[in-house]
Amino acid sequence: MPEKAEADTALLRLPEEAVNDILKLLAYHQHISSIVQRSQDLAPAASITGLSARIAREIGLDGAIVARVVTTLWQIKNLQQSFAVDTSTFASLVRRNLELATGDKWGLEYQQQWEAAVPAVVAALDAISDDHPLLISAKATLLAYSQQNLLMSARVITDVRPVFNAAADKIVETVITHTLLVSYRADNRPRLMTFALDQEDVEKLGKQCERAELKARVTKEQLKEFNPVILPEKYHGKS
Repeated sequence: MPEKAEADTALLRLPEEAVNDILKLLAYHQHISSIVQRSQDLAPAASITGLSARIAREIGLDGAIVARVVTTLWQIKNLQQSFAVDTSTFASLVRRNLELATGDKWGLEYQQQWEAAVPAVVAALDAISDDHPLLISAKATLLAYSQQNLLMSARVITDVRPVFNAAADKIVETVITHTLLVSYRADNRPRLMTFALDQEDVEKLGKQCERAELKARVTKEQLKEFNPVILPEKYHGKS
C-alpha cells in the first residue's frame, strides 16, 4: 500500500498558479515562522486581507508581504487537504512540481531557495489546523463573497432635465431626476446596470441603508460570544 500511495502522488500536479505563488513565497521564507506564530494568537478576522493587516501591525512587517505569505499558505494548505496527504509527502510533491516547472533554473536558482524554505513551510502547514485563525478568516471571506453577483460600486447621479414648449424654443419646466448606477461582477466579468429613481426611491434607499447598518451593529453587540465580524475589515473594530 505505501508503494502504491507513493506512485499515486508522483502523478499529482499542482495548478500552474499555485506553482508560481510558491516560487514567489520562497523569497519571503524567512518571515513564514513569525507570521504563522503570531497569527495563531489572534482572533479570526473578517477576511484574509484583514488578518494579514493585523499580523503586519503586530510584527512590524510590510502588509503586502504578509498578505502574500498568508494567502499562499492558505492556498497550499487547501491543496494539501484536497490531495489528502501528510505534510512530508506534500512537501515532496511540491518539490517535484517546482523542479518540473523551473527546468534548468531549478539547480541554478530555485533549489537552494526551496531547501532553505522547506523547514518553515512544513512547520507552517503542520501548525495550520482546520480551526487556525488563517483558515477561519479565509472561510469567512468565502462565505461572505460566494455569491453569483458581487457589488463593486454604487452611485446616485442627480440630473436636471428641461421640458420645452411645443415650439421647443422655451423651457417651461425642469425635472430633477436620479439615476442609480450599480457596478458589479457576474461570471467574473464587470457589469453595469442603471435604475431611474424618484425622490421617494432615494429616501427609501437611504432608510434601508441606515437600517442595515443598525442591524449589523445590533448583531455584533448581541453575538459577542461568537466573535462577530463585519466586512470589510476596517469596520470590524467599530461599534
